[in-house]
Amino acid sequence: MSLHTAQLISLICNYNNYIKNGNIPRDYLDSNVFENCETVGYILLRNYVNRVGLDGDIVAANPVKWFRYLEKDGCLKLSLHYRLPTSPKLKDSRTPNSLKGSLYIEAVYDKYSNFWFCRWFKQKESLGGENWNVRYYLAYRFEDTIDEKVSLQKARNRLHDVLQKSISFASDNDFLQWADIFSIAFNVLNSPEPQTIFAKSGLIENDASLLQKRQVLYATLIAFISPDEDLWQVKPSDTKKSVALTSLTEKFYGALIASLIATANTQA
Repeated sequence: MSLHTAQLISLICNYNNYIKNGNIPRDYLDSNVFENCETVGYILLRNYVNRVGLDGDIVAANPVKWFRYLEKDGCLKLSLHYRLPTSPKLKDSRTPNSLKGSLYIEAVYDKYSNFWFCRWFKQKESLGGENWNVRYYLAYRFEDTIDEKVSLQKARNRLHDVLQKSISFASDNDFLQWADIFSIAFNVLNSPEPQTIFAKSGLIENDASLLQKRQVLYATLIAFISPDEDLWQVKPSDTKKSVALTSLTEKFYGALIASLIATANTQA
């Protein structure tokens, strides 16, 4: 999930920078957020009214061409949106307490927004490992604009607190792989050079003014990494531990989603 999420954030941040400054990094398509992606395409769903099936027309064959398409189409900016599948309307969605929904890229226009979602399709394994065909689909058109804002400082404080609690819970219950991952994320959140611990090119510039944004984003992406044993699916026999884990799970994913929205939707 970390690479999928990193790619979403990268697209949002780089498009917004492009609209603001007119610049796209020359080597952007070689960024490792597109690692093992054979193709990355952007498709307008034909049946977008009831969103049945994934048939549609491709409008861009790579991210740079998609940026040009969005600009020509009048897109003012991109934002990250998290939506629960049970929400009757997009505008009723809010950051949830657990990860039960989907991440969308919201393309903000003058009087409405369009919403894109992503699917990764696995190719046959090759000598280089797993390869993917990535597709972004325009599923919701002419919706009310959401462009949610979350305070970066508040998101950081919330993430700091939940990582500390997660480290303690994982360590106390012998989930050592998870404890290690949470500890790395916590160190990144407090590092003056987070990029030396977490290296994903094509995300956020290494500008001093963006340090807190990089700290929060990199720590969040690390915390999304899952070792073989899924801590959140464990069902402790002890009732007290079970209640504690349920509570921690809600706080954990709530903090991660808030941090992603804060970093993606906060412009420098």
